[in-house]
Amino acid sequence: MSVPTVPFPRVLSVGVPQGQDVIAIKRAISRAGFWPWATFSPYYTLAFSGGVKKFQKAKGLAADGVYGKATHEKLRATRRDGYPLEWAFDPVAIHLMNEAYLLQHPGIVCPVKFGIRPSFLHPTGGISGNWALDWMDPGGTSVYVTQPCTVTHLSGHDPSTGVHGSNHDVFGWSVHFRDDHGFTYFATHLGSRTVYDGQRLQVAQKFGAIGHWPHDPGRSHLHYGVDAGSTAKSQALILKISAAPRP
Repeated sequence: MSVPTVPFPRVLSVGVPQGQDVIAIKRAISRAGFWPWATFSPYYTLAFSGGVKKFQKAKGLAADGVYGKATHEKLRATRRDGYPLEWAFDPVAIHLMNEAYLLQHPGIVCPVKFGIRPSFLHPTGGISGNWALDWMDPGGTSVYVTQPCTVTHLSGHDPSTGVHGSNHDVFGWSVHFRDDHGFTYFATHLGSRTVYDGQRLQVAQKFGAIGHWPHDPGRSHLHYGVDAGSTAKSQALILKISAAPRP
């Protein structure tokens, strides 16, 4: 069984604002055997920081009671106490962490500076779980990364050289991304790309421009999709990106 994918929304310590991620971590720490099972409050208390310190000490980490990325990675790879086939993060805790990530996800921007915000939410054909919106902007419009991520794949063809209806101009150039939490993104109908496979990108960094379609002028737009692990989470995140500030 592979280690579960669990996003890391933020650093937690005594006094941080309440949140669903606190409940999730309390649940996971309890399943790991370092905090009593209870009805968990969304507050990171001084008492609970003691439970985190016990976990950190047992895992060879600095026992400071602060829940950072190193602690998260150790907890993510920890089994439930007494149940070697189960993880400390169960589906309920993972769901809560995903919700917290969507609410707290830092640095999100819209992928275009201008144009009407999209309204038609639809799945990306051929990519399971990827939900997308179309930004209807002219060919040549610059497009930008919506959050810090890494380019995982490049594909497609130059749309200006194709013949309408051929396999060479259906999509234009495409770029695939993955963010730090394992969520994947897909952008297509590009006429140019300014990134390379494996490149690390920061929020609001340009990655290309929308393609010109001389044989079908009404086609020019950016298709931008996201897979956040489920239909509900994917749709919520792409809608949040739609409403985010312009780069």
